[in-house]
Amino acid sequence: MVLIKDPSLESLPDSLPDGWVHLDELANALDSVEMATHFLENLPDPYRWKWAVMAFHQAIYGFAICAVRGTDSRSVLEPADTKGERRLISVWKALERAQNPAFLWNPGDPLTLSDDEKQAIDTLFDEYRNGLAHFRPAGWSIELLAIVDVLRLATAVLRRLAVAQGLVLYRDKNDEVRVSVALDSLEGLLAAYAPT
Repeated sequence: MVLIKDPSLESLPDSLPDGWVHLDELANALDSVEMATHFLENLPDPYRWKWAVMAFHQAIYGFAICAVRGTDSRSVLEPADTKGERRLISVWKALERAQNPAFLWNPGDPLTLSDDEKQAIDTLFDEYRNGLAHFRPAGWSIELLAIVDVLRLATAVLRRLAVAQGLVLYRDKNDEVRVSVALDSLEGLLAAYAPT
């Protein structure tokens, strides 16, 4: 197995040899929003809610990184640790920067979050995502309408990060259309959700 992590490869190459996959922060964020849609399209399997929550977290994180990185991928890395390694900034720091014009590479609109959206993001990340990703032996029941409400608010935040702010550098119009289609689908699926 060969894994190449090359910070100089900041965008997808035009072609890859067979047997390789290349991801960058935009491809990762785009895949995450499409997977959130995929999991919600495959309800009523209750386990799809878990994966939708994970994909929403990844999509918001990914698009927050894309919105604040601009043309310098180092801008979203923490200072080097004692081993000389630089970690990606946290999702919280990425969202904080997306709300601060001083960190925006382009004079786009800073992200604004309503109190309800802040609470929804806190719940989505700290309670749902962390609880599901770091599952402790226990039984856990979640009211699905509560998840739907949180995801509806999270979708609005995601749309602003991915599209409305105008800060994500898309490779081409097709990627931007894919994001918009996935967000439209998410909004429709969540609006139409009714428990059985």
